[in-house]
Amino acid sequence: MNKSAKLLLPVALLLVAGEAGVRISNADARLMRPLLRYRHAEQTCLIPSDNPELIYKLAPGTALQSGGKPPVVINADGMRDIPRSTVKPAGIYRIICLGGDNTFGENISVQNSYPAALEKILNTKYRGKFEVWNAGVPNGTLAYQTAWARDIVKLYSPDLLLFRTGDRGPRAFIRGQPIARYFYENPSLYLENLRFLLVPANSTLYDILHKSALFRFTEVFCNNLILINQNNPLFNPDGFSSDRLNIIYLSDYFKQNHEVPALLLLNANFPGDELRQITDLCGKKLPQIVDCFTNQYLPMNATDEYFIKRPPEHVHKWYAESLARELERLGYVRKK
Repeated sequence: MNKSAKLLLPVALLLVAGEAGVRISNADARLMRPLLRYRHAEQTCLIPSDNPELIYKLAPGTALQSGGKPPVVINADGMRDIPRSTVKPAGIYRIICLGGDNTFGENISVQNSYPAALEKILNTKYRGKFEVWNAGVPNGTLAYQTAWARDIVKLYSPDLLLFRTGDRGPRAFIRGQPIARYFYENPSLYLENLRFLLVPANSTLYDILHKSALFRFTEVFCNNLILINQNNPLFNPDGFSSDRLNIIYLSDYFKQNHEVPALLLLNANFPGDELRQITDLCGKKLPQIVDCFTNQYLPMNATDEYFIKRPPEHVHKWYAESLARELERLGYVRKK
């Protein structure tokens, strides 16, 4: 055995031992925990999801009463909504609203959320029969919404999907849930949660993250060092800088899915640079965009409660009324 081979052998043995040690101990996943964003499951009926793109979901058939707030009741389909028939009844036009906290409506009753208010308005003032489902979830980013939409299209036969901006940054986890398989099955989660990448974000990085636990450990260990610089252009540490990764998920959805019409509902003060990113990334498959937060729809002297993440009931009612007018303008509904 020559000198080079003698030097390489112990290095190879160390690498193999390191790979085995990380896999046995799940050290890479353990080191990810301080870097993640969390939701408290006990507050919103959350349970882990088998879908690595969703991470968690609402627990079907549960109810929660907390601190004088309206009860959070989850139907059999895992939505904060009244009981619904999975099979769409004849003659029904089914609209499903995706979104985050502003759609979920944690601080109001489900009957007063904007999807419920919109259903009442459409059935009262417009031709036809309508269902408007609330498929919002806490911290429902666009990454979450687009993954949830793919399941919804397969399971519930919607006629129209309403996506909503507002919740930004990385997808959240439930404290204490096992996390290793989510990152292994969905390496894009690293792009959301790691500010520093040893390899540029591309298919090569995905392959290495899939195959090497030792590389994952090294990558995550570096990100736990306080002084390391950020080089990941898609990392969003605070939820207020450019939300490009979520916009990429949205554009990918519209490029790949055309069977069900979908609208993108903008939240208040949606950044112009992100709107331009949507236009650039979606190209010819640009979604129809609805902005109710304009002088055309906002009440005179609208207070701050119209622009917050969890608005009160009367704001949800105003929003539903504005959405109904937008659906009419776009030709999806017609007045009686």
